[in-house]
Amino acid sequence: MQLKYILVLIVSAAVAIAFCMYLDYRFYGEFVFTPVNYYIANIIENKAANWGTDPWWSYFRYFTLSAVPPISILLLVFFFIGVYKGHKSIFTWCIIPFIIGHSIIGHKELRFLFPMVFCFIYITAIGIEYSLNRIKYKGILRFTSVFLIVVNCVLLSFMMIAPAKEEVRCYKFLYDYSSGKEIVLLCSRKDIYDLAELRVNFYKSPTVKCIVLKDDNEVSDYLKTNNFDSIFVLERTFSINKSYSGYESKTIYSSYPAWITHLNFNNWLSRAGMLEINELKKKLLPRDIVNQKDY
Repeated sequence: MQLKYILVLIVSAAVAIAFCMYLDYRFYGEFVFTPVNYYIANIIENKAANWGTDPWWSYFRYFTLSAVPPISILLLVFFFIGVYKGHKSIFTWCIIPFIIGHSIIGHKELRFLFPMVFCFIYITAIGIEYSLNRIKYKGILRFTSVFLIVVNCVLLSFMMIAPAKEEVRCYKFLYDYSSGKEIVLLCSRKDIYDLAELRVNFYKSPTVKCIVLKDDNEVSDYLKTNNFDSIFVLERTFSINKSYSGYESKTIYSSYPAWITHLNFNNWLSRAGMLEINELKKKLLPRDIVNQKDY
């Protein structure tokens, strides 16, 4: 590489660093070098681990689930093929050390890999091109390609209008449902408006009173010791037979449609994260029914 191109890279990097330091100074009120502070806090002092740690291979699991299988699985296969075929590419030498470094760090979030998105696309495209040129059965390839494109377009259309977090949809439901009336919502483990260690006020209804209890057993005990004609319970795990003594339960909100219960193969729903709100109404005893008739 000629010296003038090296100088251009050095000057460009210096200008970008200086501009970022100026922005940090404006917001922090003092001169700081954010990358160094970030390294000290999260690598030397290991503060990121307070948010949880995962094994080294977790990024592959996160990507497979987030990018929607089977598309995500095929993309990973093409990516590794692209790394093999394009092992001399500068993009390969950018993304591989980046992934290895982040895999070594205990705390992992998929968003940390976002700077390498364009490198990933380029390398995956190399893998796809190489694979297409070696496939003999073009009919199968054409069918598979059309199928994956249709699936991708359908999912992309859904994601364009769906909230990034399922909790937001639940917040909107509670906001609309509680309009003009007060409701008491029992939450196990944490408040429904606690999201990523932060307090959410968006779509927070002033008429929703949340009572946080330790677990489902404590919810049952709370219902036994308090006399409610009507109350609401937030469920975070799926259970088709869950019931509370003395109350009739009706699901008014669920992350999953009702028909999904018929597809609970190997009881996978019990391991899936979900949000479900049930309205509990006190069962009428025989004497209460008689009194109502007399009235």
